This record gives sequence, structure tokens and C-alpha cells, in this order.
Amino acid sequence: MANTPYQNNLNFFYMKNLLYATCLLFIAGCNSKAIKISGTAPNMDGNIVSVLNSSMNVMSTSVVENGKFTFEPFALQEPYYLTFSVQKGEYPRLYEIYLEPGEYTVKVPAKETDYLDIKTDSKIQNNLSSYYNYENSLVDKFRNELARWDAKTKDPKDKMVLDSGLTYVVERQEAARRKLDGAQIFAMSSYVEKHPNNESIPHIITNTYYKDNPVPYYTIFQKLAPAVKNSVDGKKLGAELPLLIKQREKMELAQKQMEEKEKAERQMREKEAAAHPPLFLRNRGKIPAQFRARNGKLVKLDPKQREQMNAYIKRLRDRKDLQGRDSNGKVIEPNTKEHEELLKRRRAAFAAFQLQFSKHRD
Repeated sequence: MANTPYQNNLNFFYMKNLLYATCLLFIAGCNSKAIKISGTAPNMDGNIVSVLNSSMNVMSTSVVENGKFTFEPFALQEPYYLTFSVQKGEYPRLYEIYLEPGEYTVKVPAKETDYLDIKTDSKIQNNLSSYYNYENSLVDKFRNELARWDAKTKDPKDKMVLDSGLTYVVERQEAARRKLDGAQIFAMSSYVEKHPNNESIPHIITNTYYKDNPVPYYTIFQKLAPAVKNSVDGKKLGAELPLLIKQREKMELAQKQMEEKEKAERQMREKEAAAHPPLFLRNRGKIPAQFRARNGKLVKLDPKQREQMNAYIKRLRDRKDLQGRDSNGKVIEPNTKEHEELLKRRRAAFAAFQLQFSKHRD
């Protein structure tokens, strides 16, 4: 039986309202997944703040006006750790954040090394803020020290670079970096002892140089609560760290074996050198025009070669530290520390002699 016009209108009314209700539910669902970020950035008018994905591509931006900024609401396929960028000066400031549906009120700190002041209901973001604020309280001075040395390496006109050389400055830079790494490990270890349930720690560890130094980070990992270890990031890290430790142990063993081999070869060379002293230790006269090498070959020297070798040997003979007497002129007794130092100096002199005239050694 065909529907009456009234029934058709009624069906149309129901369908229209059903569609409208569906749209409202869809919009409500979208809004429930929206991420809303606003905040303040004092004295940064005109600068751009951005949210970057893991590939450091821009996802959303806002311009600071009158010390404030507001992002257009956006959504993610899933909550995750991202980067909050503040473009000020030559290089942007980069802060790790965790975004999930909800509201974030962000205050950009005046001090570059301080972490963002973030107000949100996100538990994981609050965990991040808790750790980074704690870490900064302990390692800020080490981070500042490294920044000073970094700046010196980039300035060829720096006084210390000109006075001591770039190599010296780079060495101090690496020393500062090692201090910072050690301070960060200490900070994380002491934090985890107080907050073993912070589920962000496994992810934070992956931001460090844990692959180069897995042992202390595995010790820290063991202090975490079971629920944190069994999280997605925790399981991945818990499986990776023992493998890294085994690889490192193999590398250290191979390095030790290589060092032992080199030491044995060096001792053999020194023993051979002691059994066959060079000309300048055996012969108080000058090097002859020709002599036989240990392999029986007759070595002939032209006048220029003789002159060079004799001048070199004379300089060695004139060295007080190779003559077997101390600074007071007293003969150095065998089997003493002073005698061992004398032998080391003589061996070094012999090595230099060999390097200088390797083709003409006896």
C-alpha cells in the first residue's frame, strides 16, 4: 500500500531530524577529540609558536600578539609526544610535549633552558613537566657550561680560541658534554627513586644517549614500577637495553684484547731495542761512511746523510736526561724508579732516531 502524502512528510521529517542529530553527534565527537592550545609568551610579540610532528614538520602555528597566542583547535589520529617550537632569535627553542584531546594553557619561560609552564588535565604531560622541571633544577649549570663552550667553538675570534687554540676549546667542550651526560643520569636516577610510577620515563630515556651508555639507564629502568615496565614504551626499552649491554661488553672485550696485543708487541720491540742499542748509544765517535746493518747488508752513507745523522746524534748525546745522571750529577742506580724513567727516555729517543733515519739503523 502506498504511503499518503502525510506519511511521506512524516518520514521526511524523521529522516531530516535523524540526519541533524547524527551531524550533532559527529560534531560533538569531533569537538571531544579537539586539542586546544593557548598561552602567553611575554616580550615575544611577532614571534611564531608551532607544534611539530616527529619528522619536525609543522602541524599548527600561531603568532604571538600582545604577549598571547592561540592555536586553532586540531585533532590527532592518536595521542603522542610532539615538539613545541618557539621561534626567537637565530635558533628556535624546542620543548617536548604530550598532546591528547583537551585544553592546554602554556606559558613560555623567559629563560631559554627552563621548561614550559603547562596547565592541563593530561596525566602524561604533567609527568613530563614534573620530570623536566626536576632535571633542570639539577643540571642547569652543566647545560649553561656546555652552551658557553659551544659558543666559543663557533667564534674564531674568541680570545680563548686565539690564545689556546681550537683543539683545546673542543676538548673542554667534550668534557662539559660528559659532565652534562653524567648529571642527567644522576638526575633521572634520583627522580625515579622518588617517582617510580612516572610512565613517561621510558620515552624520556629514548631521548638520551642511552645506546652509547646503556648500563646506567638499565639500572634506572629496573627501578621503575612494574606497570611502567609493561607499558608499550617500557616493553620495547626493556628488551633493547640488555641487547645493547651485551654488544657493549663484546666491544669492550675486543678493545681490551687489542690493547693487550699492542702492549705485548710494544714490549717485544722494546726488548729488541734494548738488546741492540742504536749507534749513538754504542759508539761515542761519529757514524762511519759505511757500516753493516743487522741483516748483513752494507749501508753506505753520502756526506750529507752522515752530516745529518751525526748532528742529530750529537743533540741526543748532549741531552742531560739521557746521560745516566740525576740533576745533581749523581749516577742513577739500576733497578730504581729513576733508572726506569731513564730507560723510558732512552727508548723514546731511540724510537725518534728510528723514525728519523729508519733506512739506516744498525
